Amino acid sequence: MSFLHASPSSTSAATAAAVAATGGARAARSRLRQLAASLQSSSYITESPRGSTPNCSPTRSSSSSSRSPAPASPPPPPAPHSSSSYPFSPTEWRHFPLLSSTPHTHDTKILRFALPTPDTLPNLPVTSCVLLTLDPSPPSSSSSAPSALLARPYTPISPPTTPGSLSFLIKAYPHGALSPSLHALVPNNSSSSSSSSSSSGVWIKGPFPKFPYSKNQFKSILMLAGGTGITPMVQCLHALLSDSEDHTRVTLLFGSRSEDDVLLRDWLQGQALLHPHRLQIHHYLEDAPPSLPPSLPPVMRLRGRIDEEAIRKVGGEREGGREEGFGRVFVCGPPPFMHALSGEKARDKSQGSLEGVLKGLGWKEEEVYKF
Repeated sequence: MSFLHASPSSTSAATAAAVAATGGARAARSRLRQLAASLQSSSYITESPRGSTPNCSPTRSSSSSSRSPAPASPPPPPAPHSSSSYPFSPTEWRHFPLLSSTPHTHDTKILRFALPTPDTLPNLPVTSCVLLTLDPSPPSSSSSAPSALLARPYTPISPPTTPGSLSFLIKAYPHGALSPSLHALVPNNSSSSSSSSSSSGVWIKGPFPKFPYSKNQFKSILMLAGGTGITPMVQCLHALLSDSEDHTRVTLLFGSRSEDDVLLRDWLQGQALLHPHRLQIHHYLEDAPPSLPPSLPPVMRLRGRIDEEAIRKVGGEREGGREEGFGRVFVCGPPPFMHALSGEKARDKSQGSLEGVLKGLGWKEEEVYKF
């Protein structure tokens, strides 16, 4: 099944053509005037605005015509996919072909998927994630207990203003249920965009909003990330640093196992060098060599893990007022990382109680956001 659909035929154009063929131009003009009057009085117009081309299936069948009676009450608004400005849906799965799969580190790849048209923007809220699956069909099971659909949440790393595609950083876990299969995806080299096999793309549902970031909401933000927990931070940094009217400053503490495991290192370093007064990065490397060369702001490389001392070094304790300190702390990383710094999220995926280092430093639950 393709995510790209033809738009429904224009009702007015079809009617005019039929009338013109049988009754002449004068009759066609008369019929069009009648049709326009009936459309203006109707509470539900099915045709697309002049000049627009919907990129997904219409909300009503293309077999309906202007002669159908208007519904007694106005129906719900069209689904988001009826507009090319919103290619995703939080209520249904949609297929997106794989454009490229690029190795990033020894266990991560960057997968780039095509949006409906080269001009389509992702238009995802900042911050938000989407669900990815290779098979959206309901799972079947011989047992009485229902089996769950195999899907996982991912945060895009491509800029929200990049048209035509959406990129994800995917880490393959040795015993992962989905990530090894995502790594095995191969782009479809055929010219047809109608293939929906899992070998050439994924199914996406979303977006699911997370923290509702807005410019100048805080004077400064402290970001604590471990491993692939960098992805929601990158999504926020894209929006924050690309807006010349946003003056928010960010201090990012990013934990990695080794220098070779630092994800998106070049992009992060480039952003810090472009915005040295707004972005400071402190890389913490667990397996750093003894001869780790000295580093200078805005990108620091340090040995060890992100702990209370590391947070204190950047002024991350909450003592006194918040006027000059960090207005919010964002945290994302693997379970041990979260457990040590902020406590993990609750089982129902709500924020849960604040624990760990940040609680010890005086932070309040409403001042810390766990991705």
